[in-house]
Amino acid sequence: MALVYCQHCRARIDEDEVFCSECERSLVGDDVGWQRFKLRESIYRTERRSDVYTALATVFVTFGLVGGIILGLLSEPVGLLGIALLFLGVGFGTMARRHDRKADGLRKWLRR
Repeated sequence: MALVYCQHCRARIDEDEVFCSECERSLVGDDVGWQRFKLRESIYRTERRSDVYTALATVFVTFGLVGGIILGLLSEPVGLLGIALLFLGVGFGTMARRHDRKADGLRKWLRR
């Protein structure tokens, strides 16, 4: 795999990217139909990732709260496991939000 760089800002990019993740400029020529297809594909993938992160966040936060309370009543040190799960859930929620914002940005590009 060859190293590929954006012709506008010189940031390193993947070979199959349509837009530069740094400067957000188009990396392909005037083939608008192809650009729209790739944008829709990127939006779909980003939304699916967001859905997965949202589900993981829900599971980890729920287990963190319930497990932390139950295990915390039984034994203090084991209750820390619930806190760790809670923080993992918050992290996954943050990743879900990041992917939602990315999908929103791609939708703006598509409306242009």
